[in-house]
Amino acid sequence: MLTVRDEGIGIAARDMDRLFRPFSRVRDRRTAEIEGSGLGLYICERIVRAHGGRLTVDSVPGQGSAFSFTVPFFGAGQQVRPPLVLVAAGDDRTRREVQRVAAEQGFATYEVSDGVEAVEAAMRLVPAVVVLDRILPKLGAREVAERLRDHAATEGVPVVALADRSELEDPSGLFSGFVPKPLDPETLAAALGAVARGVA
Repeated sequence: MLTVRDEGIGIAARDMDRLFRPFSRVRDRRTAEIEGSGLGLYICERIVRAHGGRLTVDSVPGQGSAFSFTVPFFGAGQQVRPPLVLVAAGDDRTRREVQRVAAEQGFATYEVSDGVEAVEAAMRLVPAVVVLDRILPKLGAREVAERLRDHAATEGVPVVALADRSELEDPSGLFSGFVPKPLDPETLAAALGAVARGVA
């Protein structure tokens, strides 16, 4: 992990969700004189994600911020990388919770925020498991699962839906598991463990 820290003005919790959006800037009397396009963090986050990594921020208003990122170790170390979970959810809180539980189960994670990104990332990375929130921007969970099933590279990848079974009619067996929301960590851990063992 690489971390860059500063002792600047910090970032309020209410502004965290805007940090990695394109052309989004925190505007108040403290930042009025600071120039910028609002693209820097967005570009950084996209680069890190494109390499299978994760960019995070911790900040305390008035004390400063710490930006950290991790990326998978390729080359010789690639052979011992943990299995990958692709997490697709529109809200950061859900992605963080799935990432935490997956890490506890020994998985690496790659996160996306909409259905189109989920399909593209799955076809590029071919993860061990795909976790889909029931409602996603651009493409819903069912549409994503159908596209993965219909593509040769991803047809065998198990898909876990963050939904109750009754919320997603699944007569064709698109989903390997269901985890209702609000998420229960033990239920999610069991679902991930089941698909990892191939017994979902």
